[in-house]
Amino acid sequence: MRWKKCSGRCGELSVPSLEKTKALLDHTEYTVPADVPAANTLPARPPVFCPGCPHRAMFYALTKFDVIVTGDIGCYSLGVFPPLSRTDVILCMGAGITMAHGLQKAGEKRKIVGVIGDSTFFHSGITGLLDIVYNKGAATIIVMDNRTTAMTGHQDHPGTGRTLMGEATIAVSIEAIGKACGVQRIRVINPYHLDEAHDVLEEELNADEPSLIISRAPCPLKEHKPVGAPYHIDQAKCKKCKKCLKLGCPAIEYQDGIVKINTHMCAGCDICAQVCPFDAISQ
Repeated sequence: MRWKKCSGRCGELSVPSLEKTKALLDHTEYTVPADVPAANTLPARPPVFCPGCPHRAMFYALTKFDVIVTGDIGCYSLGVFPPLSRTDVILCMGAGITMAHGLQKAGEKRKIVGVIGDSTFFHSGITGLLDIVYNKGAATIIVMDNRTTAMTGHQDHPGTGRTLMGEATIAVSIEAIGKACGVQRIRVINPYHLDEAHDVLEEELNADEPSLIISRAPCPLKEHKPVGAPYHIDQAKCKKCKKCLKLGCPAIEYQDGIVKINTHMCAGCDICAQVCPFDAISQ
């Protein structure tokens, strides 16, 4: 009760608040710390996908289509930020599917893509997918399957074949669940293959029935290894078109008119080499 009374129920558990609580519990005097001056000169560091993240490739592919993208809560929520800026609305877990269905049924004329992660799909996405089929919807759903619950610390889920305690168990198939829900169009792609991702998106967006795209590639942080060898930019070939910067990869740097790749950060995913129109990027 003493701790509950001292710590409070609201606000941030900052260092000063914890020091104040400790002082109260120890019956010692608490001195309010001086204000820390604002660091206005520091560069902005907006949240971005990690180097090599397979979600980046899928969202980049989505930038090529005039569609509405509905999302929910997960690493893929970062698709809302520039330079990708490819998520239009985020609500809650599972809503990537249900909002897509609702917008389509409400009469939205543009094509709608619902995005959800593999862990979230098992948590609260299956019922939404079932509703789309049952109510004769036509949204395209993408499950961003990076083989883990990445946002909250790489926990396992029903699709990984491991329990939370690390024991072997049944690996539930997203494809099988989609089929059981009645989805007739199910595609599994490697998002790092940008041409394949583009072509599959184009085909499924033109379908007049529900479709399920499973974008499957493991999270590099979960694997504890890069996707491939680091890439570099041949400055003699680089035309400074900045197309690679549109990927939002933190390993690609731009300074004083020069675009370069930080090889210490590069995960070797290859998508920058695929988007470069001048073949200036290679391993």
